Amino acid sequence: MSKETNLAKATSLVKTNVEARIPKAEILTMLMTELNVSKANAFVYFTKASKALGITITKDKGAVAVAKPAKGSTIVKDGKRVTKSKEVTDADVTAFFEGAKARMEAKAAAKASPFAALGI
Repeated sequence: MSKETNLAKATSLVKTNVEARIPKAEILTMLMTELNVSKANAFVYFTKASKALGITITKDKGAVAVAKPAKGSTIVKDGKRVTKSKEVTDADVTAFFEGAKARMEAKAAAKASPFAALGI
């Protein structure tokens, strides 16, 4: 017989209450009483359960949004791991090479002799 962990209890509690649009403050109170933990620990369980479910909750409105992965993070899409990245346009590439050219010219000018302007 396996014992259900507090995180598993918290995950199921958060999932059912988020679907019912219960405010975050009430969910935290439920976690405190159900798991017999402090408010700080209830918040930790709430955060871990939300991450496990892949949801975010706005402040005390009970609204749910799907968590968006950060740029460069790995997500699973259609059973494959995909890295989210920025779309690169031709203008971005052109701007990059123009900037690099300007930096190289500035470096070359800085290496020139300080007496070159005097004709020596």
